[in-house]
Amino acid sequence: MDLRLNIAVACSLLVSLVIAQDDRTFDPFEQTQQEAPQGPIAEVRFDAMVHDFGTIYQGSENPHVFKFKNTGTVPLIITGATGSCGCTVPYYAREPILPGEESEIHIEYKPGKQKGHQTKSVTITANTDPSPIILRITADVIEVDSVTAPSIFAREKEFEEQRSLIGTVNPGCFVLFPNPAADVLRLDLKEHIGRTANVRILDQTGREMLQTRIARISSEASTVDVAAFPAGIYIATIQVEDLPPMSQCFVVSR
Repeated sequence: MDLRLNIAVACSLLVSLVIAQDDRTFDPFEQTQQEAPQGPIAEVRFDAMVHDFGTIYQGSENPHVFKFKNTGTVPLIITGATGSCGCTVPYYAREPILPGEESEIHIEYKPGKQKGHQTKSVTITANTDPSPIILRITADVIEVDSVTAPSIFAREKEFEEQRSLIGTVNPGCFVLFPNPAADVLRLDLKEHIGRTANVRILDQTGREMLQTRIARISSEASTVDVAAFPAGIYIATIQVEDLPPMSQCFVVSR
C-alpha cells in the first residue's frame, strides 16, 4: 500500500512539473543568451550600445559608427550582423580583431517612408558571452514634402547634376555623395572595415593629386584631405588588399 502511494505521489509531481513547463512563456532571446558559444570566449567593450538619431526626415540616409575594443585575451571573431529590418544595414570587420585592437560596427539607417518614433536593432553574432550582442538605434522620422524639407530636394537635385557631370568624364564611376562640403572627403569603404587599402586620386586630366595607404580601414581612416584640390572632377582608384581595384568619383567646388 505504501509503495502504491509513493508511486502516485511521484507521478503527480511529474505531471505538475510538465504542466508548469508547458505554461511558461517561451523567450527565444533568453534561450540564446544562455547558450555559451563554443571555443575561446572574447571580451568586448562598446563605447555605447544605443544611439538616438533624433529628428530625421523620410528618405534620408543616416550613418552611425558603434566603436568597440577587444578587451580580452583571445581574438574576437564576428560571424554575422543582422538588422531588424532592411532599412538598417550593418557593416563589420570580417577578419579577427586581436586583443587590444579597436574596431567598429558601421550602421546605415534609411527610414524610407516610415514616420513617427522608430526603434531598430542590430544583432551581432560573435565568440562572446553573452551572445548575441544587441545594438539599438532610435529616431523620430518626419514626413517629407517640398515645404517641410526643401534642403533634401535641393541636395538630391545637386547630386543628380554631379552624377551627370561625372558621367561625361568617367561613365559608370561610383559617385561619392555627399561630396566635400568642407575640405575633407570620406571614401566609401565601410564594406572593408579592418582591411588595408592603397588610394590614388587623379584629376580629370590624369594628373596625380594624392597617393596614400590606409593601414586599417575605419570611418576615421577613410578620409582624405582635399583642401588643396582646385575645383573639378576627381577619380579615386582604391585597391583593397587582393580585391579588384574600384573607382570612386567626386566633385570639388570652390
